[in-house]
Amino acid sequence: MLGIARGFVHFCGMPYFPLYDNASFYCLECGTPLGYGRHDRKFCSAACKNRYHNARRYPGLDKTVARVLRILESNREVLSKLVRMGIHDIDRLTLQHLGFRAEYSTSFRLVSRRHQVYTCFDYTYELTPSRVRHISWISPEEEAQREGAGKKKK
Repeated sequence: MLGIARGFVHFCGMPYFPLYDNASFYCLECGTPLGYGRHDRKFCSAACKNRYHNARRYPGLDKTVARVLRILESNREVLSKLVRMGIHDIDRLTLQHLGFRAEYSTSFRLVSRRHQVYTCFDYTYELTPSRVRHISWISPEEEAQREGAGKKKK
């Protein structure tokens, strides 16, 4: 022996501690017994870990709604970073490389035949075939004014 403590099990040349002989620890997602690995391991695989955390992040939502919300949150984060950097006009391809998915927005308003304004939560932008223009943050005061103006017109 090379001075390795009792209880070590070698797997592919690497020492692992058996968690417990009676396999009293189970994967928090699927319930599979966790036989070997780190002593603080909670999941049998990365897929189970992701499913577990996604279910807690979006409780009660089906998979499609959760996927759309993740995309919208990602779009909002990209727009937020651009506004903080002072970028209000960007090439559509560059925006796509940043992870922005233009086909997802929270609202759409047709101002004229060629002028379409999209909103992603509290950010607004104009989408053209090659560029995304006029990216800006909508303050809560501006949102209240827009809602009030829309109600007066009806």
